[in-house]
Amino acid sequence: MHITQKQKWISAFVVLGILLLACAIFFVMGYLKRPDKIKIFSDFHEVIKIEEQDSNADKSWSISKDRYLSTLNYVQATSFRYKEKDLKFTLYAYVFQDASQAQAYFTNATGMDHHLEKDFFMDNDELIVIDGNRAYQIEANALFKVYRAVEFINEYFSETVITLR
Repeated sequence: MHITQKQKWISAFVVLGILLLACAIFFVMGYLKRPDKIKIFSDFHEVIKIEEQDSNADKSWSISKDRYLSTLNYVQATSFRYKEKDLKFTLYAYVFQDASQAQAYFTNATGMDHHLEKDFFMDNDELIVIDGNRAYQIEANALFKVYRAVEFINEYFSETVITLR
């Protein structure tokens, strides 16, 4: 049986395509390793500790840039932009007057009417977490950066909201 030049090229492209697909799957699976759990601060000082202990946290970032806060009343609030070589994100953290204010924040962020006391929402570039009257938001420009930010802040925050695995 004689293999034509055209068949050789088609075979080469098929093999190359399979190899590229396998590499892409391997890369994505390794790069998008989802965190095991999502934590929240049990005490607001856990958030402040990040700002105080890590020089990569730009404390000049204002909570006024949080598009979901609107007119909600909070007791404590902070925000910072974190930048290091392989990790960039913005964190907004709040202790609201009551759980209904945290739920309203969650609704503003997700567009979903919300009545649970403890929950989270994650999409391609952000994470919103609430637990009682506490809430925080992570903004990053890609899902893998959100995952990396969660892993980073989980080292500072002590209370688990949800276990993902």
